[in-house]
Amino acid sequence: MSEIVKYGSKRFLSEEDVYSTGSICVYSFLEEGYEGHIYHDAEIILKDCSKVISLGMSFKNENEFQERVKKIDILVEELLKFKGVLSEHWKELQKTKEK
Repeated sequence: MSEIVKYGSKRFLSEEDVYSTGSICVYSFLEEGYEGHIYHDAEIILKDCSKVISLGMSFKNENEFQERVKKIDILVEELLKFKGVLSEHWKELQKTKEK
C-alpha cells in the first residue's frame, strides 16, 4: 500500500495560553490498497482538556462526499453564529460593568 494524497494539520485553540491543551486536528488521505483500490480516510478531532470529539469525514462515493461537505458547512455556519452571539453577550456584559 502506498499513500497517494495526504493532508494533516493541528492547531492549538489558544495561541497565547501555553498551558491550554485545546486543539483541532484534521487529516485526509488517499491510499492505494489491494489490487489498486483507492481508500479514503478523513477526520476532524477537537480536544479540550479531557474531552475529545471526533467527526468522521471519510467517504466512498459522491453521496457520502456531499454529506461530508454539508456537515462542514453546518459546522462553519453554527460556529460563526455562535461567534456573533458571544460578541453580543460581551457587549451586554460590558454595559452592566459600566453602571
